[in-house]
Amino acid sequence: MPLSSNDHLHERLAAWFPLLPRPRPACRALTERVDEINHLAHTAAHGPPEQRITTAAEACNKAALILSDCGLPDRAHQLCRRQFDLFHAHRPLAPTTAKLALQPLVNLGRLHIRNGHGNHAHQLLTHIYQALRTRTATTIDGRNIDLTDLTDDHSAARGDLVRFLWTVLLADGTRALTRAGRWNDALEHLERRKGIGDRMLDGRQVAVLTRIVNDDHEHALDLLAHSSTPETWEQAVASYLTTLCLTTAERDTQPADTDMVERYLALPHQSTPPVFRCRLGLCVLDLTNHTPKHAPITTDITRQAITAADAYAAHDVLTHPACAQHMSDTDQHALTHIITTAGLHHGEEAPAEPLTELTDAIARSETSLAHALTRQQSTHDQPRRNYPSTTAPTTTGRTRR
Repeated sequence: MPLSSNDHLHERLAAWFPLLPRPRPACRALTERVDEINHLAHTAAHGPPEQRITTAAEACNKAALILSDCGLPDRAHQLCRRQFDLFHAHRPLAPTTAKLALQPLVNLGRLHIRNGHGNHAHQLLTHIYQALRTRTATTIDGRNIDLTDLTDDHSAARGDLVRFLWTVLLADGTRALTRAGRWNDALEHLERRKGIGDRMLDGRQVAVLTRIVNDDHEHALDLLAHSSTPETWEQAVASYLTTLCLTTAERDTQPADTDMVERYLALPHQSTPPVFRCRLGLCVLDLTNHTPKHAPITTDITRQAITAADAYAAHDVLTHPACAQHMSDTDQHALTHIITTAGLHHGEEAPAEPLTELTDAIARSETSLAHALTRQQSTHDQPRRNYPSTTAPTTTGRTRR
C-alpha cells in the first residue's frame, strides 16, 4: 500500500504528526471554559497589580482558542490582532511584557495551522522572527507590523525574545510545513536549525516520515533502528512508524504489527494525554482494521475518549470511519454529547449565551490590559506613543478561509 495511494492516511499524518504527548488544554464543556475566562477577567481587574498584565493576556489567549474551537476563526483572529495592538501602542515594553506581546502574533500562526493553512502559517512565523531579529517591519495578514522598538534597546532582552521566536519557528514552523504536506521542506527546515536528534521527538519523526513519503523505506527503517526510545510513548510511536514503513513498502509486517499493538495498549492511561493516546490508537487502527487486532484497539480508544470528556479526542474518534464502524450506539451518543456540550466546530450555531458571556469577559480583559499597560508605562516613565501599531488592511493580500 504505497502512501500516495491512501489519501485519508496521508491527510492524517499531515494533520497529526509529529505526534508527541505534550500537555494541552482540554476542550471541556463550553460553559466551564467560559467560566474560567470570567474568573481570569475578574482577576485581571481586581487581582494583584503586578499580575494583571499576565492574567489579562492569558484570558485573551485562552478566549481566542475557544473561539477557534467553536468554529469562529475570524473572531479569534480579530482578538489576536486587537491584543497585539494594545501591547504595541504602549511600547517600548519591559522584556517580560514584550514576550507577552509576541504571543498573539504566534497564535495567529497557530490559528492558520488549525485551519489547514500551513503554507501561510509558516510564512507568517518566519516573517515575525525575521522582523524581530533584524529590527524591521513586516506584513502579517495584509497589515503592517513594526517590531523595531517593541522593547528597550537592551541586546540581552532582545536576544531572549529572538530565541523565543526561534523555538516557535522550529516547532510550529515544522508543524506548519507538515500540515501543508511539505515533508521535504520540513526536513530541510529542521536540518538547517540542527533540530534532529536521536530521540523520537519532532525532528526524528519528520525525518522518518519524509523518507516514508518519498518511498525511501530502507533509510526510514535505518533511522528507526538507530533511534533512542527510553520512554514508553516513544517506543509506541517508533513501533507504529516501523509498521507503517513496512506496510507502505508492501513488505511482511509480522511481527512488527503485533509489537505495535502491544506497545500501544501498554501505554499508561493515567499519564498519557488522551488526545495523543487516541490519535496514536487511530493511526494503529488504520493498519489493523482488517485484522482481528482491531477489536481491543477500538475499545481502548473509545473508552479513553469518553473517560477524558475532551471534545478534541471525542471528535477525532467519532469522525474516524474504522473506529465509528465498530462503535456501539451508546458510545456514539456519549461522544456526540461531549462534542455538542463543548460547542466544538459549531460555528454560528454555537450556544449564544456562553458566547455572549465570553464576549463580555474578553472586553473586560482588554480594558484591564490597557489600564495595566498604561500603569506600567507610567511607572517606567516611558513616553506614550499615540500612533497606531498597524495600518488598516487592504482589500488584497488577505488570506482568509
